[in-house]
Amino acid sequence: MDQQQHSWIMMTNHQKRELPEGEHRLCVKHLHANWSKRFPGKMMKDMMWKAARAAMPYFEYRMQRIKNVSVEAYEAPNRIERKKWTRCAFPRGTNCPQHVNNWAEAFNVFIIKARDQPIITMFNTIYHTIMNRINEECQRKIKWKGFVCPKVDEVLKKIEEFLFEYITRPS
Repeated sequence: MDQQQHSWIMMTNHQKRELPEGEHRLCVKHLHANWSKRFPGKMMKDMMWKAARAAMPYFEYRMQRIKNVSVEAYEAPNRIERKKWTRCAFPRGTNCPQHVNNWAEAFNVFIIKARDQPIITMFNTIYHTIMNRINEECQRKIKWKGFVCPKVDEVLKKIEEFLFEYITRPS
């Protein structure tokens, strides 16, 4: 089995310091925040995110579209190794398509109020915050109509509309 399949993936907005053997990615949200200081606007934001999410044949196309708008904007992300920020260059076998580290940042934000407390109180605060979050998610899920969550249902409906254009025939 390929060694890459067993490696860790670390995603940060900092340089590689820990897990030197692991795959290191950069958070596209943070890359975009820096990039948008020089290349602002919704159009540029959308173009960068589409490039980051693109599969290989489309990545070059997306980057060319950025280049058509601004050569400087095209060159900025190309200074960073592609395997650190764009899905088309992620190594095979890692099974982690994430571009952002929102889950870690969200956790850090909600434990901020607990950090200055004594250890037992801190753990209790974190525990209650997590339990409240789980309860809120459960209450929200009770309201779902259908077999899957609303966002997945929305995507499936779009795919279904697209498929009506095709006719299936036995071979």
